This record gives sequence, C-alpha cells and structure tokens, in this order.
Amino acid sequence: MGPHMGCDLENEPELLELSANNPEKKEKTEDEPEKPAAQIIVRNDYMQNFINTSLRPQNYIREVHPLVRFTEYPKLQHLAQLKDAIVDAYATPPMYIKANLRREGLGTLLGGIRFDVILIDPPLREYCEWSPSTIINCPDPVRPYWTWEEIGALAIEDVAATPSFIFIWVGDCEGLDQGRSLLRKWGYRRCEDICWVKTNKTWPGTPLMAPPSVFQHTKEHCLMGIRGTVRRSTDGHFIHCNVDTDVIIAEEPEDLTTRKPEELYYLIEHFCMGRRRLELFGNDENIRRGWITVGLGLSTTNWDRDRYLSWLRGEGAAQGTPYVRGGLLVPTTPDIEAIRPKSPPLSVRKGPRRGII
Repeated sequence: MGPHMGCDLENEPELLELSANNPEKKEKTEDEPEKPAAQIIVRNDYMQNFINTSLRPQNYIREVHPLVRFTEYPKLQHLAQLKDAIVDAYATPPMYIKANLRREGLGTLLGGIRFDVILIDPPLREYCEWSPSTIINCPDPVRPYWTWEEIGALAIEDVAATPSFIFIWVGDCEGLDQGRSLLRKWGYRRCEDICWVKTNKTWPGTPLMAPPSVFQHTKEHCLMGIRGTVRRSTDGHFIHCNVDTDVIIAEEPEDLTTRKPEELYYLIEHFCMGRRRLELFGNDENIRRGWITVGLGLSTTNWDRDRYLSWLRGEGAAQGTPYVRGGLLVPTTPDIEAIRPKSPPLSVRKGPRRGII
C-alpha cells in the first residue's frame, strides 16, 4: 500500500531529533538502561486517502470475490464448489412474467403456487436521489418509485410457503425501520441483516449525502425474514447455516443503476434448499436459472404454470435441456454433509437465538 496520507513524514525525523536534544530533558544516569531509538511507524490511512482520491476504504479489502475468497481455505472452497454444482444441477429453466404489480395480484398471477424463497428489490424513493436511470428508464406509469405503504400492500402472504424465507432490499435510510414493519405485516420475523458494502475501484462513486445524513452512504441493507419455524438441528434438508456471511463486498454499478450484487443469489441458494424461488420487481438482468422473475421492467413473458410444476415433479424434458430433476428440495450429498459447518450443541451455544432455532 501507499504511504500514510495524513502526515508529513519528511518533518518527523527532525521533530524526533529535537526531542532527543531537548535541553530540559533529564540527564541519563549510569544505572538507567539504554532505551531503544525512536521509530517512525508508517501506516495506511484509508480515510485520508478517500478524502484525497474518492476511493473508498473497502476497496482495499482483499479476496472478496466468491471465486477467490477461500483460496487459503481449501475445505470451504471445496464446499462452495459442491454447493454450486448441486444447485446448478437442480435449477429449473428461468421463467419470467412481465406484469405491473400495482394492478395484478400475486396469487392470481402465479396460479396459487407458494414459494420457499421470495426476493424483493422495490424501487425506493431514495434511489431517485442518486440514480438518474431510476427516473429516466422507469416503465411504471404512476411514478418511478413505490411508497412503503404500496410495497406493504403486496399480497406476499398469498405466495409465501410455510416455512419460507424473504429477502427485501431496504436501502440505507428509513428502510431499516420500514422494512421490519413490512416483515411483521407479511407474517415474517427478521432474522438477519445482510449488508452490501459498495466499492468503487474503477470510478469516483456516488457522492451521496442526502439530508439529514452526515456521512456519505456506501452501503445498502437487505433484511432477511423467516416464516414458520426452522430448526438447525433437524431441518438440514431445508437449510444449510453458516455457509456464507452477512456481508457482501461488491462494486457499485458505474452506470448509476440500482442493480444489486449477484452474490446475493449464491447466498440464498447455498442457504435454503427450497427450489421454488421468486423475485419481485425484476428486469431482464435478473432472469436466472432456478428462479421466477416478475416485474414491469421485463421485455416479455414465458410463464407457464403447468410446465413449471412438471419440472418440480421431474416429468418430461425442458426446452433446451435434456432433463430437469424433480423434487421440491435441492438434495444434499455425503460430501457436503461431511464438510459443511454444523450448529454447535446446546451446551456450548451462547447469546440469544433469533428466528432460526
């Protein structure tokens, strides 16, 4: 790393010398042990570097990408590879629905199917303050954002299975409180807060300081909620805990869009073994194998309820693929079970438990 950005190193040796020759300094006695010479300690000052260059301190955290994160931890790296392989093997072909969620009910739109995972990325008002594309390219005829009351009016309970998990992006302002209220309204309990720490390695970044903020915002939050009861000790067929962390360090989009990091998909797919996954407020960039994407920003629709259910039952071949494995859950394997982190026994657990028992 570069030198310390917040001090004048050329003057420091002179200051040390003046201090050593201070006439008021007490004379050393013969019995007094020799003291080591003063040293200059050079440290990286990432905050001063941010002031000088606009490069954020989190840019310098190493090995943040999932592909290189566990390079020095072969066991965890092998686990991530095994999880990716089994999730990919059981992923249904992508399906998507171009729909205006202001007008169409989720239960009717999705034919009464209930989902194990629901991911929501609503167009928040705070995005309009720093994302021009949110306003310019918005397909919504009403306004380029949804109020918290409008988001809360979504009939999530009509498409949520029990048990199930929900992930909702809430921005970095009042959404932390509003998001918790939404989870309670929909019958979920908040169990985690996933934080996206935004880097800007290749560009100055968004200088967001919306009133009444006193700091520049360089993160966003995704609240995770649980519906029903899931036990770590007995429900290993449905959840795999402790495989990932609750922090995502990824580049902020240089085009000032509200696109979220792809890593969240991996986190969800590694954690929950349920195959029925739904994303709301998606667009063409969000189309993904193993998911149903719904949103007004999609170009077209390929949703077929009967065909989707047939894939989950393992009946017939999918278009462009030789065969889709059936089952409502992504199975585990002996290799995964042998190396994935397990919950500690009750005798060694400490602290309060939240959501997942």
